[in-house]
Amino acid sequence: MTQLLKLLALLILTPITLIASLLFIRTEQGRIGWFVLEPGQVIIDGEHTSGYLHLERSQRLLLLSRTDELRPITYLISLGATRLAIDCADWSPGRWWVVAMGGDVNPPCFWASGERDPILFPTLKKGPSFVEFWTRSGKKVRAQWGN
Repeated sequence: MTQLLKLLALLILTPITLIASLLFIRTEQGRIGWFVLEPGQVIIDGEHTSGYLHLERSQRLLLLSRTDELRPITYLISLGATRLAIDCADWSPGRWWVVAMGGDVNPPCFWASGERDPILFPTLKKGPSFVEFWTRSGKKVRAQWGN
């Protein structure tokens, strides 16, 4: 009976250890980005909403999800010097605590078909703990987090 339990434990722990090791290696190589649910506010046209934010581990990228429509609209925004702001179409990370994107993980914002309410790129303003922009439909979106 103990032999059977040891074999069963080995069969369960080996794949788990292998998957965890691969995720760790890919993360260290920069091939997978981990986005963590960040406490903050999403403000649409001056009104606070129940929108949510996911900040990438290195704090270079932000997933901003606005909830003023029937389905959430999510944007992937670069917080660094790179000028990147993508409407993720119908994809949204939900309110998951952690979301992985990139490398071998499906990068939904890069394969999204169509746009729901794209950012008017020239209006994008970024600061250390906020982003602000206007959308094609005329909505002013502001997200703030941290202090």
